[in-house]
Amino acid sequence: MELSNLEIRFLVTEISSIIDNEYYVSNVVNVSKNSFLFKFHHSTKSDVLLMISTKGIWITKTVYKQFEETDIIKSLRSHLERAKMISISQHSFERIIILKFKTLDDIVKILVLELFGNGNIVLCDANMSIISILTSLVVRHRTLKPGLKYIFPPLKGLDIFEITFKQFLQSFNQANLDLDVPRWLGRTISMPKKFVEEIVHRSNIKKQFVKELSECDCKILFDTTKNLVTEITDKKNHKPVVIVDQYEKAIDSLPIVLNEMNQVHYRSVGSFMEGIDEAMNNLLINENLKTKTFATDLKMQNLIHDLDEQNKAKTLVIEKSQAIRILATALKNLSGNYLRITDSEYFLDDLFKKYGSLIILEKGKKYVTIKDEKILLEENTQKLASSLFSNAKRLESGLESINAASNKILKQIEELKLHNEKINKKIEYKQQISKEWFERYRWFITSDEILAIGGRDASSNSVIIRKHLTEDDIVFHAEIHGSPFFILKKGSLVNFESSITETAIATVCFSRAWKDNLSSGDCYWIEPNQIKKGAPSGQFLPKGSFVIEGKRNYIKKIELKLGLGLISVGNQYKLMCGPLSAVKKKGLVYVTLVPGGYEPLISAKKVKSEIINKLNEVSHPFSDQLKKFPIDEFLRIMPSGSTKIIDSGLGDITKRNQVQQSN
Repeated sequence: MELSNLEIRFLVTEISSIIDNEYYVSNVVNVSKNSFLFKFHHSTKSDVLLMISTKGIWITKTVYKQFEETDIIKSLRSHLERAKMISISQHSFERIIILKFKTLDDIVKILVLELFGNGNIVLCDANMSIISILTSLVVRHRTLKPGLKYIFPPLKGLDIFEITFKQFLQSFNQANLDLDVPRWLGRTISMPKKFVEEIVHRSNIKKQFVKELSECDCKILFDTTKNLVTEITDKKNHKPVVIVDQYEKAIDSLPIVLNEMNQVHYRSVGSFMEGIDEAMNNLLINENLKTKTFATDLKMQNLIHDLDEQNKAKTLVIEKSQAIRILATALKNLSGNYLRITDSEYFLDDLFKKYGSLIILEKGKKYVTIKDEKILLEENTQKLASSLFSNAKRLESGLESINAASNKILKQIEELKLHNEKINKKIEYKQQISKEWFERYRWFITSDEILAIGGRDASSNSVIIRKHLTEDDIVFHAEIHGSPFFILKKGSLVNFESSITETAIATVCFSRAWKDNLSSGDCYWIEPNQIKKGAPSGQFLPKGSFVIEGKRNYIKKIELKLGLGLISVGNQYKLMCGPLSAVKKKGLVYVTLVPGGYEPLISAKKVKSEIINKLNEVSHPFSDQLKKFPIDEFLRIMPSGSTKIIDSGLGDITKRNQVQQSN
């Protein structure tokens, strides 16, 4: 799979719109020898994973394990961690991408990604001096090594975004007249074959060679090219697909369906970026496997060759013994006992020929040859038959050693396959569960569709008050030591009484009260302007604590009971733990939790099992995927302390779907 300059333009524009200059690089991992995964973090938005590879650049949902430590990955981490990406652009219309970063010290670093040839990744300073490089290069027109100035390669073709019809026509007038139209067009605008052929097809020009084209034909080709460029680079026009192999695995992706694709299998995807992610990740996985298993695969090939030779030898032995036995049986069945060979040699010649054997003379002795086996010619047919049977048995006795050798080779092959499977598991990737910014805190969505977030500890208590509290919000705190702060992000909503009650429930349940196995607790809520973030003069406030002034609005005797369920957010499923009424309303399935019972790990496993069982009851396809969720995903959202399940059921969404289906 190879990204064209047009597709690169779209990807660069899309990435630029997603990763703004408030994101910073929180980690860099090399997932293969020439592919690097950049994790971008934002204080209020979801993290973004950007794959930068000699194969291309794209936003991914895939998480890889570290491939291996190399000099360039150390350099990328050293220079780019905590740096913000201030711009990303395509160099002219070439398959070159330039990413500019600014460090915490306001130092500019430039990452150049070359996607032609074998590809390259070059880290430079602000003056384009090379700091580190994936592959050093020495060619006629440029030399790329650390310490030298980075030099762009010569431009190829005209920039399709800047080209005018006058320039296009000039290229036509200067072209080799004997060139075929697609080849001339591809050279002129530097586009891949798949798009050039699409342009020619859409233009409906039947002329084969440049010399046959008119100026009118050129105008049609020019306009068609411009239209296709717009269609590919503007996602409003996209009908993205992935091309799949015989196993339904994505091997390529396109933003639009091309005419030439009527001979290939493909399926639609949500976006071109998703298609690129799926196809490229399959490519990376296969490359990683080949790299890691190269030595083992070579051994396996040699063993398979040896096994083939053993099977050939076995087949040959069986063929020889069968041919000898057939001849021996024919001799044994001849009329007359002990027919002398010397008296019947000419008669026996026809018999021997019939069964593919000959009588030969060698060093004064006569032999019967059959299938390259030589058996001494006996004085009569019965003795010869007996000798032939003995030789057949001798050959067949060798089959045991051949079988033993074959079994040994098969065992070695199975061991190597097992070794490769272990390697496969080590580099196995998993789909990242896309996280929203609020998922780093306690959170739930109320029955009124309002987001509520709460602190997990003193540090996050401080963050949500200092960074996420606005004047339209409401703040909650329980009347117990070890309570989190919760914020109800009500915005301009007027009716939110049930949300106040639900947020109060969450505040009490996620406080120390749950761990202390209490049955109820009290909570109060206040306006944002009642919180003072600094300590009074001469006093000290512990981290995560604030001074509260004015009237507190109490909600008394709140029962400690929570729901945990699977909800749909956008086009994704997420686990949500919060007040039972909110979880029931939003959830597909849910369990009801109260304090006491099992310690956290055991209760989390029971919750996971029960949620999966409920999904299976309604044959929900997400059940299999939920099985792969690590138990930490459940532990993270559950309250601290022992927990037990007292009930489970189907959420309102599932019930409504069942009613609609029955109707």
